[in-house]
Amino acid sequence: MDAEGGPPQAAGRGGGMRGEGGQPAQPDTSKDKVIIVEPQNRPQVTIERIAGNEKKTVTFKVRLNGIAGTDCTLRYVSTRGGVVEKKVFIGKK
Repeated sequence: MDAEGGPPQAAGRGGGMRGEGGQPAQPDTSKDKVIIVEPQNRPQVTIERIAGNEKKTVTFKVRLNGIAGTDCTLRYVSTRGGVVEKKVFIGKK
């Protein structure tokens, strides 16, 4: 029962973080040299099963924070244990 004696009412629309606008807290990126802009707050993207010769494109939009460029490593990890890595340079040399 609620305060007026009626049936209980759900607080909010369900599932969200109540009292915080329903949005998760943004991480502090002020000291990060590379910030992932898209997909927001996700350092990884999950793709579905692909055939052995099939290719899928995964795109990350990044912003450099106080640096002209940097080396980074891109890593593909398979659920069956395979790992492929490639070192790339992003930004200006």
